[in-house]
Amino acid sequence: MPDNAIPAQLPVLAEKYPLRILLVEDNIINQQLALIILSRMGYSPGIAVNGKEVLDRLLDEYFDLILMDIQMPEMDGLEATRIIRATHSVQPLIIAMTANAAGNDREECLAAGMNDYLPKPISLDELVNMLEKWGRRIRQNNTSMTSGKKNNSEKMVGYHEELLPNPFISNDFGIEPPRLT
Repeated sequence: MPDNAIPAQLPVLAEKYPLRILLVEDNIINQQLALIILSRMGYSPGIAVNGKEVLDRLLDEYFDLILMDIQMPEMDGLEATRIIRATHSVQPLIIAMTANAAGNDREECLAAGMNDYLPKPISLDELVNMLEKWGRRIRQNNTSMTSGKKNNSEKMVGYHEELLPNPFISNDFGIEPPRLT
């Protein structure tokens, strides 16, 4: 799809919701289209093309939100999500993006630990609504984590424990996740 087929007037959400986004998509056309849309919204997303790359990126970087394709080579989005939920003390929000809009796909994604679901082809309105919905919650969480603290450097940017189903918070490594007050 040519760049000019995307509406020029997209909300600049990054100003209101400054999210660090990782786009996980193996199809280069879908990847480029999503990059154009997200950049017009003011974001500079990171990119991964499969679940293994996501896990590698998360070793060195933190992302508030991951837009995760489901069917990918090497490691699919469901397996990558299960591993993230089982092994990371700081949890990103994960939104599934899939062309398989069968009846149980949404439930399968949520059961794997994803926070939400976008069917492909993704509508701009749905994407904007999703970024606003989760951006607002992340901002509220960050505000509540820092309220009452004298030093904002204590803020755990992006810790989303209360947004996750509890079974996906792991304590297998003896690390007690911080509790929000």
